[in-house]
Amino acid sequence: RQRQMCIRDRPQTPVVARPEELLGRPSPVSSIPSALSGQPFPIGTNDRVTVVNFWAAWSSQSRRHAAIMQNLYTYYFGKGVTQVNVSVDPLKTVQEISSAGQQCGLVPGSVAVDPRYETAAKFGIKSIPTVILVGKNGVVEAIHEGVPEQLEAYEEMLKSQIDLLLEGRSRVDFAPIVKPAGLADAMEVQATGATLPGPRLTVESTRQDLGGVN
Repeated sequence: RQRQMCIRDRPQTPVVARPEELLGRPSPVSSIPSALSGQPFPIGTNDRVTVVNFWAAWSSQSRRHAAIMQNLYTYYFGKGVTQVNVSVDPLKTVQEISSAGQQCGLVPGSVAVDPRYETAAKFGIKSIPTVILVGKNGVVEAIHEGVPEQLEAYEEMLKSQIDLLLEGRSRVDFAPIVKPAGLADAMEVQATGATLPGPRLTVESTRQDLGGVN
């Protein structure tokens, strides 16, 4: 039985209307705590490129997308890139999220948690997975929502942009890309500065095993 309830007490953190509004602006957060150690992943304050991936264990597209994130982590390990995989699962414990991330192929040390959507709200995240690329100077340089069908081309595009950011360049140097519509799982749309009126239930599939009744 797979189900995910969204907590009632959402934070009253103002959100941007769209993640794209952050392009060319400093990251709205300077760090994100690690799920395992609690130590912060610095963003834009340590002369490193940061890849921020918002995901959830209940999201089928996040699980499909995890292989790309694992490839990027391995490829850029020790090359000046920090990867932070931010889970927005509201009801799972840190241990459950860490285990789910491992099952998806994410490196445990790269996982962060955001159960109250505080970080996601600051980035204006409305769907997952969403990848944010932050340059060495802390400026948001790229935002990629969803997962295109052509995974290899998508991965190469991410690498080309990360490589340019490692050289100290910016989004103006990125090659023009015609982005196909990415497959994504929708998160709840939150009004700016407002809390949700009540609890909601989100199911992973329209077909559920309810025990004696299917």
